[in-house]
Amino acid sequence: MSSALAIVMFASSFTMTKELNAVPQSNMRMIPPVTVTETINIPWTSQTATATLTYGLAGSPPYQITASINGTSLTNLSLGLVNHQGGTVNVDTFQTHVVDSAGGYEYNIEVKVSGVVGGQWRIMSFTVEAIVI
Repeated sequence: MSSALAIVMFASSFTMTKELNAVPQSNMRMIPPVTVTETINIPWTSQTATATLTYGLAGSPPYQITASINGTSLTNLSLGLVNHQGGTVNVDTFQTHVVDSAGGYEYNIEVKVSGVVGGQWRIMSFTVEAIVI
């Protein structure tokens, strides 16, 4: 018998399968992403708009925010961060300006979200201003 085979057989006798299975598993819990939506009526129009907040995502930022003008091609619009208030509870303000030339409107959209990194987030406020073009 070769010396290498003898060493493998000798070493394997110290670690039994039962002992390998007794190694504790990680206590990490994976929480599935949570999606919160808010739909509002746009003043002076017959349109509605929807803001969508998804949190519980891995990485940074800890959430995603989009907005849509319902009934138009303006869906899943990205919004830019314009203000961040840190602290025990974070408050972030996002805005965007879009034009729907086919519908004849410009829109100023603002969404404020609040929450705690690693915790829950909510839509604090959602406004859309429509301007006839």
